Amino acid sequence: MREFTLDINKMTSPAKTHAYLKELLHFPEYYGGNLDALHDCLGEITTPTIIKIPKELADGTRLGAFGARLLKVLRIAAEENSALQLRMLDK
Repeated sequence: MREFTLDINKMTSPAKTHAYLKELLHFPEYYGGNLDALHDCLGEITTPTIIKIPKELADGTRLGAFGARLLKVLRIAAEENSALQLRMLDK
């Protein structure tokens, strides 16, 4: 089981967020750096994986509208891929 805790401090813009997620989740070099590409790569995960979501992303206080769309993509991917789970952090 792989576990990743997202570091909201490394997610300060859409571009930085995608670069961070690519590195953290070991996405392939061809990762497109957009929400569609994120959905595709999350769908390709086959090893049981938990992504822990910080409160600031879950409650919408950071990253604004992009953060809401990002969270939606993460939730959809977890619903579609049984190897992927999300956990919302309280702190």
